[in-house]
Amino acid sequence: MKIIDWEDYVPNPHGHTVTGNIKIIERFPLPQLNRYRRIWIYLPPGYEQPEQSYPVLYMHDGQNLFDMATSYSGEWRVDESLNQLCAENRTNGAIVVGIDNGATVRFDEYIPGYSGDKYAAFIVDTLKPFIDSKFRTLPDRYNTGTAGSSLGGLISLYMGFTRPDVFSRIGAFSPAMHFAGDGLNGWCKKDDMRIYLDVGTKELLSYNSAREYADFVWDSYYRLICAGFSQEEVKLIIEKDAEHNEADWARRFPEAFLWLFG
Repeated sequence: MKIIDWEDYVPNPHGHTVTGNIKIIERFPLPQLNRYRRIWIYLPPGYEQPEQSYPVLYMHDGQNLFDMATSYSGEWRVDESLNQLCAENRTNGAIVVGIDNGATVRFDEYIPGYSGDKYAAFIVDTLKPFIDSKFRTLPDRYNTGTAGSSLGGLISLYMGFTRPDVFSRIGAFSPAMHFAGDGLNGWCKKDDMRIYLDVGTKELLSYNSAREYADFVWDSYYRLICAGFSQEEVKLIIEKDAEHNEADWARRFPEAFLWLFG
């Protein structure tokens, strides 16, 4: 698999918003589902200095993380945010691995009980070993996280609870818990973890429901506490007037990252 510098991948930067050191793998095999997927690899400032290794955050909906031109609904500005945090000496940096969603199969891959287990196995058994072999990572669970929004937040929680031996930092931005079904039943604490949850007060469900979107996130928070996690291990942010979109998740991302990896 060829790892390409962003500048070579997009020789004409007009309209693109990528900043910093980002690598691309155009067709990474997803053997668990017999598919291929584009992978983005953000490397922190100073990565060229060979003496330091870094924690890794695996994020979903990769096309929305770094570049407005590839996004279908807005950009998270992950590269700009982490570059700024490093410049302010608020973090030593991290490697962020973005996995593009599969468009028409996104729903299927991000929901436990559908193909979510196979997608999670791809990250754990195929992608993570490759990243650890090619980049200077801190591969232990204490330095490995996963994060995403909406269904991406749901699959992040699922990965944390099914593979706590791999992940200890979970970022669930506006997680679509109303699609969880039985996939997260029997939550119980198996090891120490940091779990970030958030939701906006103007987020609405896509179908007629007597419950608000935030109700499901509140319920998840209390289920985590009942599962044995302390309030120091679970952070819940409810943002007034925030909606279900990349702009609001991008605004909350820096502080969420600092809390997860601080």
